[in-house]
Amino acid sequence: MGMNFNFKNTTIYLLLITFVGILLRIYQIGKQSLWLDEVFTMHVSQLSPYEIWKFTVSSFDVHPPLFYWLEHISISFLGLTPLGLRIFPAVFGILTIPVFYVIGKDLYNENLGLLLSIFIAISPFHIFHSQDARMYTLFLLLFSVSVLFLIKYIKTKKTIFFITSALILAATCYVHFLSFVLSSIFIYTILLVLCLENKSLIKNTFTHLCICVISILPLIPTMVTTIFLNPSNPFYIDSGRNIVYTGIDMIIRTTTQMSGSSIPLSLGLYFLMIYGAYAMLPTVKNSIIPKITLFPPAVITIISIPLSYKMQLEPRYFIFLLLPLFLIISYGVYELYNGMKTRYTRLNKKIITTALVIIIILLHTPAIYFHYTANTKPDWSGLSGEISSISNTTHIVLIPGGNQKLFELYYTKPAIYINTPDELYAIKSTENTLFVIPGDIKHDKYRNEYIEWITNNTTIVKKYDVFEIRRGN
Repeated sequence: MGMNFNFKNTTIYLLLITFVGILLRIYQIGKQSLWLDEVFTMHVSQLSPYEIWKFTVSSFDVHPPLFYWLEHISISFLGLTPLGLRIFPAVFGILTIPVFYVIGKDLYNENLGLLLSIFIAISPFHIFHSQDARMYTLFLLLFSVSVLFLIKYIKTKKTIFFITSALILAATCYVHFLSFVLSSIFIYTILLVLCLENKSLIKNTFTHLCICVISILPLIPTMVTTIFLNPSNPFYIDSGRNIVYTGIDMIIRTTTQMSGSSIPLSLGLYFLMIYGAYAMLPTVKNSIIPKITLFPPAVITIISIPLSYKMQLEPRYFIFLLLPLFLIISYGVYELYNGMKTRYTRLNKKIITTALVIIIILLHTPAIYFHYTANTKPDWSGLSGEISSISNTTHIVLIPGGNQKLFELYYTKPAIYINTPDELYAIKSTENTLFVIPGDIKHDKYRNEYIEWITNNTTIVKKYDVFEIRRGN
């Protein structure tokens, strides 16, 4: 693949990249067990459209109704199966690939667009969420389309692009409250930077904001009470939840997951990101690319660090940052190609390009292989089989019992679910009782009491995946 394309070749390359992206998102889509959040999706999506609206605007949840409405349609046709629940996230992930290409092409050229589409197509982080019955690939798709229309407006000054960008940004509020707040800051940082250079854009930026606010008016009361004003919200750190990372730890965890949790891949992407950012700096005054890729992520990071001490922020909430990060990395690859082409004039350009693409694919391969061969989600289905294979069992006790709906999905016999230490103390530990302890016990607020009782009153039978199976003394 050379770095100079005609329209026909570019189309073929994009179709090939998209086809690879389709395979990676459909392959083994139903293999992994559902996890707790996916079971939550399953139960909410079974409600009627009106009940979904009523539930999402009256509960302490940061996930508004749009994704659940779409899932309701999906399971109506495909049933309550992993495929039925995960097919829409996969489709949204696939559609993001050509959107990334168009963004790269409109910002710079077709070469950058193809590189950008390659990185999103083989991103282990994006593949994982494309096979997860949650709303994050939908959020990234809508955010990316909003940015795309903003870019088209900046280049053409056509009002229709401007209005569309605002409306699609508003649509992301109907997908995820926290991500919407952060991604809005991202987009309005871009507009603010542009306003500093061109004062005439101030009025347009205000118009963009007004369109967005008017479009989300039905959700504003719920959004404000859910993520800003109510300390009893379970997403607040001081509410007793322990699944939190704060400050720099949160940033490191996010970047690690986005780079596939693979040391070779992380190092390679970090190098390309630093190289790309360095190459962009001289173009700050004359190009829109640095304004989209350098300033907004810096603002998001500055805001997120103190916010993480108040709110539970997960790496998946920042999935929209894949766009600027892969833009920087793609720019780094493109500039690296230009440097090699200039320095090694005797080398064929296609050889240089092919070598760079092969290196990129090889760096991603271990993380992608791990995704398909390891249990990246707790294997509740396999656990059910393990329990059933153990003889002399009368009672099953799950500690803690917060995973009850998930456990019942795969293990259909009666079980006891422990939600407080008092409930556990009332259990008679006998040799005919099996105690199942998921790995997430370490995040439970009663974990110390549970672990002490388990240690004193049970004996381990086996470990399976992230679970311990123990028998009463």
